[in-house]
Amino acid sequence: MLLLCRILFQLTLLGVLGTQVAKVEDFITGIAGDGVRLPCCFISDTRNLNLVQITWLKKAATRDVNLAVYNPQFGISYPDGSNRFSLSNATPTDCTLTINPLQLSDEGLYYCEVNTFPNGKHESKTNLTVLDRPEITIRGYDGNWYVKSSNRSLECLAKANPPVRSYRWTMSTGSLPPTVHVKDNRLFITQIDYSVNGTWICEATNAIGKGRSEITVVVKAMDSRTAVHFTGEPFASTLAYIVVGTLVTVLLIVVSVTITVTKTRRETSVTRKEVKVHPENDREFAVFATLNLKVVDNATSSSKEARNQEATVVADLSAD
Repeated sequence: MLLLCRILFQLTLLGVLGTQVAKVEDFITGIAGDGVRLPCCFISDTRNLNLVQITWLKKAATRDVNLAVYNPQFGISYPDGSNRFSLSNATPTDCTLTINPLQLSDEGLYYCEVNTFPNGKHESKTNLTVLDRPEITIRGYDGNWYVKSSNRSLECLAKANPPVRSYRWTMSTGSLPPTVHVKDNRLFITQIDYSVNGTWICEATNAIGKGRSEITVVVKAMDSRTAVHFTGEPFASTLAYIVVGTLVTVLLIVVSVTITVTKTRRETSVTRKEVKVHPENDREFAVFATLNLKVVDNATSSSKEARNQEATVVADLSAD
C-alpha cells in the first residue's frame, strides 16, 4: 500500500488527480484470528495545505467509535483503549490501521477521516468483511446419563462466516453405537448403555476451513432412586409394603389389648347371680379394622403423586 501512496502522490504532482485525495480500499476481507491492514493515503499538491489530524472511526448503531488518531504535532493516540488497533509508522501521507487479532465483531464500515487547514474535513470509507472458521461448542450432556435411560441428544453449535455447510460426528472408541443416529448438527441416542461411554467429537466445515470440539460422556449405573426418576419403576412399593405390615401389626396389638381390658372390666362388674351366656358369643370376637395409609417416597415426592394404600385387617380372637 505504501507503493500505491507514492504512485498517487506522483499522479497528483502531474495534475492527473485533484488537489486533495484520501485513498482507501473500498472492500477488504480478513480472517478471524489473523491480522488485517486498512490503508489510508493522503495526497495533496497544495503547498499551503496543512494536515491537522487523521482519525480512524468505525460506524456503529448509536455513534461512531473513535479507534485511532494521528496528529503531526501530538503523535498517536487510541481513544477506544483496545490494544488490537495500531497505526504503524504513521506519516502525513500514510496512516494505515492494523487490527490484530481480527474478531467477528470487527466486521463493518470504517472511516478514514482527514482534517486539513484551511480546506477542512475529507473522509473515505472501507467495508471490512471478517471470515471465520467454525469457533464450536457441544451441549446436551449434563453429567447425569444413566443406564436404561432414553432419548438423550447432543447438539453441535458452530459460529462461522460463511455459514457451516456440513457436520461430522465421530467417537474416540470407533464407530457409532447402533442406538445412535445423526441428523445435521444433532446426535440422537434412543437408549443409554455403556457403549455410549467415550469422547464424542463434532467437526464442522465451511468455505474457510474446519473447526472441532469434543465432549467426554460417562454413563452411570442406575440405582433405586434414579430408577424412579429415569425409568418410572415403583421403588416406593417395597417401602409401602413394609410400612403397611408394620402398622397392621401395631393395630392388632392395640385391638388385642383393648379386648383384654374390656373383658377384665366386664368380669369385675358381674354379680354372683347366675348369668346365662351364649358360649359362641362369649368366646369369639371378630374385629374388623380398615387402615388407610398414605405412603410417600421421599426420593420422588417432587415428581410423582403420593400413593394411597388401603389395607383391611381381620382379627379373630378367642377368649376362654
